[in-house]
Amino acid sequence: MNVDLRYVADLRMLVVDVDRLHVAMPGLDCRNRPRADHEAEGNQMPLTILLHCVDLQSTRDFYQSVLGFDCAATLENTLTARKDGASLVFTSQDLWKLGPVLSGTIYITVGDIDSYFAAIKEHVTVAWTLQDMPYGSREFAIVDCNGYLLAFQQDRQGRR
Repeated sequence: MNVDLRYVADLRMLVVDVDRLHVAMPGLDCRNRPRADHEAEGNQMPLTILLHCVDLQSTRDFYQSVLGFDCAATLENTLTARKDGASLVFTSQDLWKLGPVLSGTIYITVGDIDSYFAAIKEHVTVAWTLQDMPYGSREFAIVDCNGYLLAFQQDRQGRR
């Protein structure tokens, strides 16, 4: 995979569970591969995603007040939203010459999925409701204030 890093600045981490990567990419099994030095216990590796937003203040308000993320301005025209070890970085700069778009789902692992869903479901647009998935997680998804699809999940065995 080629990644264009020209626009990456002071980015931190979005947690990716490599045990579930083979579900999205059949035939790829990362569970028995050697661990890289930067990987935390629990098969997680740091990944940061930089997303375009229409308005930094409304994005901050949504992530902080509605979703319960810790939010901070990190650079000029940049906002970092953090929750449970995951970080999303938003910029109002039009680096891509497009509106906010993403042809995928951003998964965020949380500790208590049932309580989190109960706390936010009345304040968000639910894309799919809380449910047990055949691949071993309990999850739900929402559409954020910029139109991005966010799925929040917890392993049914309680692993994060």
